[in-house]
Amino acid sequence: MSRKPDTMRLAVFVSGGGSNFQAILDHVGRGILDVEVALCVSNRPDAYALTRAEIAGVPTLVIDPRSFDDEKAYVIELLDELAEHRVNFIALAGYLRKIPAYVVAAFRNRIVNIHPSLLPAYGGKGLYGRRVHEAVLAAGEAETGATVHVVNEEYDKGPVILQEHVQVIHGDTAETLSARVLNVEHALYARALGLIAEGRVRIDGDSIYIKPVGPPMIEAEHLPSPPDLIRIRRALLSVYDKTGLVELARDLTAAGVSIVSSGGTARVLRAAGLAVEHISEVTGSPEILGGRVKTLHPRIHGGLLARRGYADDEADLEAESIVPFDLVVVNLYPFEDTVRRPDVTDAEAAENIDIGGPAMVRAAAKNHAYVAVVSSPDTYDTIRRELVANNFHLSLSTRRHLACLAFNCTAAYDRAVADYLAPVVEAPPKTFAVHLPRVLVLRYGENPHQRAAAYGSPETHFEKLHGKVLSFNNLIDLGAALALIDEFPASKPAVAILKHTNPCGVAVAKSQEMAYLRALATDRKSPFGGIVVVNSALSLSTAEAIDRIFTEMVIAPEFDNGVIDFLKRKKNRRIVRRLHPTDRAQAFDVRSIPGGLLIQDWDTPSKEDFRVVTARQPTDGEMHDLEFAWRVVKHVKSNAIVYAKDGATLGVGAGQMSRIDASELAVRKGESSELNFAGSVIASDAFFPFADGLLAAADCGARAAIQPGGSIRDNEVIKAADDCHMAMVFTGRRHFRH
Repeated sequence: MSRKPDTMRLAVFVSGGGSNFQAILDHVGRGILDVEVALCVSNRPDAYALTRAEIAGVPTLVIDPRSFDDEKAYVIELLDELAEHRVNFIALAGYLRKIPAYVVAAFRNRIVNIHPSLLPAYGGKGLYGRRVHEAVLAAGEAETGATVHVVNEEYDKGPVILQEHVQVIHGDTAETLSARVLNVEHALYARALGLIAEGRVRIDGDSIYIKPVGPPMIEAEHLPSPPDLIRIRRALLSVYDKTGLVELARDLTAAGVSIVSSGGTARVLRAAGLAVEHISEVTGSPEILGGRVKTLHPRIHGGLLARRGYADDEADLEAESIVPFDLVVVNLYPFEDTVRRPDVTDAEAAENIDIGGPAMVRAAAKNHAYVAVVSSPDTYDTIRRELVANNFHLSLSTRRHLACLAFNCTAAYDRAVADYLAPVVEAPPKTFAVHLPRVLVLRYGENPHQRAAAYGSPETHFEKLHGKVLSFNNLIDLGAALALIDEFPASKPAVAILKHTNPCGVAVAKSQEMAYLRALATDRKSPFGGIVVVNSALSLSTAEAIDRIFTEMVIAPEFDNGVIDFLKRKKNRRIVRRLHPTDRAQAFDVRSIPGGLLIQDWDTPSKEDFRVVTARQPTDGEMHDLEFAWRVVKHVKSNAIVYAKDGATLGVGAGQMSRIDASELAVRKGESSELNFAGSVIASDAFFPFADGLLAAADCGARAAIQPGGSIRDNEVIKAADDCHMAMVFTGRRHFRH
C-alpha cells in the first residue's frame, strides 16, 4: 500500500443499504476520489446497495458463503470473480460477514473497513452498527467516532488509517448518535481511500504512516547575500514587561538610535525623559478598540518586512513614506500567568491573548537578514554588550539566534493559548507539540560523555533545599520516587526507598520511622546511595534512621523542626521538598523514539476492577496487602514481582526476562534479609502464563495473589490456586513498565 498503484480498481462489499457505498460513488462522480469502482459484492440478494450499484452502472455480484459446501469452495469462487473484474483493492461498507483468512492473505494490506467507533474501543465480534452505539451510550462515553482500518484475520484489530471524533450529546439515542457518526463516515472513508489511491499510506506491521503533501513552496527572490553587520539606527519598542526597558532605551538613544513606541511603553520612556515617536504618529492612525489595534498597519509591518537592497521593496517604502526598522524589542501579554490564576474568566484570558505583539515578533524574525528582534528582557544585557563592542552593529549570527528565540517564544505562546481553549485533554491529540524553556544545563546525561539539559517548569513540583545540583539521573530517579509515593495518601505514613527508578522497599505503618525500617528490611544492600521518599513531614527520628547509611537524596513534602539542619551535615546529600502531587489526568507520559515521540495516558487503574476468581476469598488483611502490593508493582520494571505482608514489601523482583526469574529474585532478596514469607501475598504486573509461577509463590508461603488475568491458561492457574487454598484476584489491567 506504500506506492501509488497504477489505478485502484475497487470492490465494495455490502450487506445492507449501502450509504457508505453511495458516498464512495458520489466522491468518484465529483472527481474528488480517483478510483474505479469495479464491482459491488453482497452476501444478500435483497441488499439495497445492489440497486445503488445498478443505478451507477457498477457490476454486481451476489455470493453467499452459506450456499457453498465448504469455505474453500466459496473462497475460490470469490477470488475468481475478483480476478475476472481485475479488482486490486477491497473496501468493506457494512458487510456483515467476516472475510475468510485466505482472502485476507490474497489481498494482504489491501482490504479496509470502516467501523462506527474509535477503535480499539467498542470493536470485536458482535459489535457492529446499532450495537456499537448502544454500548457507547451505556458506558456513558463523552465521545465516539469512526475508524478506517486495515482488515486482518481478527475482528477490528487491523492497523488504524484514519479516525474522526464525534461528541456524544446529552439525550442522544442510538439512532441520533448513529446518524451523526454515519455522516462523518461518508467523508472519512472517501478521504482514507483517496490517501491509499495516491500512494500516501504505508503499513509497517501494526503501524500506519501517511506521507503529507502540500502546495509548491513559495520561491525566494534572487537577492544579494544579507550583510554580516547591520547598523542599528531605528528601533521599535513595544513591551508588556518593562524590566530593563529604560536602561536599554537610554543606551540606544545615547548612540543616536531613534525610537518608535506605543501605549504604555511610550509613557514609561517619556516619563524617563527619553525622546520617543509614538506609533500613531508613524501610522497616522489612532489606537482603536481600547488599544487592540495599534501596530497592525502597513507603515509598521512594511518597516519590519522590507528587504534592503531589493529594488521593488525599496520603491514601495519610498512610495508609502515608510522608514524601515533595524531593531524590534517586543514581549507579549502575560497569557500563561493570567490563566494560571484559579479564578480567571474566559473574558480575562481573551484580553491577554496578544495579537499585535506576536505579529511584529514573527515579521521581524522572518526578516532577520536585515532586522534584529529581541523577545525577552533576558537578552538585553547580551545585546547591549555586542552593540557597544561593534559600534552599534549586530552580526548576522546574532540576528539569526534572536530570530530562533523569537519563533520559540511565539510557538510556546500559541501552544499555551490552544491548551487553555481545549475543552478536554484529547487522547491522543491529533498533533502533539512540545515548547518548553530550558531551565537547567546539566553537567552531563546518564553518562559523562552525554550532553543534557532540563526543560519545562520542574520548580513548580519540587524544590531542592540542599546539596549539589540535581543530575540527569537524580531527576529521573526523583520522577520515579514522586510517582510511587503519590500512590499513598498522607493519612497513613508511607516510605519508599528506590535505586535506579526501582523500589528496593516500600512500607506503610503507624509511624514514619517504623515504615522506613520496614521498607529498609526488604533489601538492606541495594539502598546504599539510593533515594528515600516519604508522604508526610519528615520526622527527626526517621531522619536519624535514614542517616545510618549513605542516602543520595531525601524527599518529603515538609520537614519537622531541626530535620533540615540535621540532614545538611552530609554535604553530598540532596534534600528536596515535594511541592504538590502531579495531576496525571491532565498530562501524558511521553517517550522518545527514532524520528518522533510516543505518548500515552499515565497508568492509573482503579480498585473497582478487582475480581476474586478463586474459591477462597482473601481475608481483609490479605486484601489490604494485595492492594498495597498492586500499587507498588506498578512502579517496578517488567517483568515485575512484589511480595508483601502487613503493609510492607518482603521482596521485589524487577526487570527480569522471565516472571519465574523475577519471583526467584524477589524471594532471594527477602530471604537474605531473613524475612518470613509465610502468609504473604504476591503481585505480578502481568498475568501468570503458566501455573508454575503461582505454585512457586505458594511454596514460599504466599497465601494470596493479585494479577491482571487474561492468559489462555487462566483456568489452569486458578485451579492451581484453589488446590493450594490460595486466594487470587484478577485486576483486568496489567502494569507493564518498560
